[in-house]
Amino acid sequence: MPGKSYQEVVETYKDRRLQFDASCRATPNFLTFKNGPEIMFDNRTANEKIITLDKQGYKIGPYGFVVLAITSSKLPYAIAIDCNQLFNVAIINLQK
Repeated sequence: MPGKSYQEVVETYKDRRLQFDASCRATPNFLTFKNGPEIMFDNRTANEKIITLDKQGYKIGPYGFVVLAITSSKLPYAIAIDCNQLFNVAIINLQK
């Protein structure tokens, strides 16, 4: 997010943030939202992570993050999140 510090982004997404550690464990690992939230995916390690949501991969650089809008035309819908070679490290449930 151009023009914002990491701390400002964390504050903006404090209730919509998924953080990954060195072992690709996600915290929290289960989230529920109404359809369409922007969620911060936060890599707090010195190694690049590749996260996958519904077969779409996203690279997150060392100590980097991405913000993604999560939507589905079918609700309710559960999105499994993979990190590097680990499957289902987190689940995001979308509701009407």
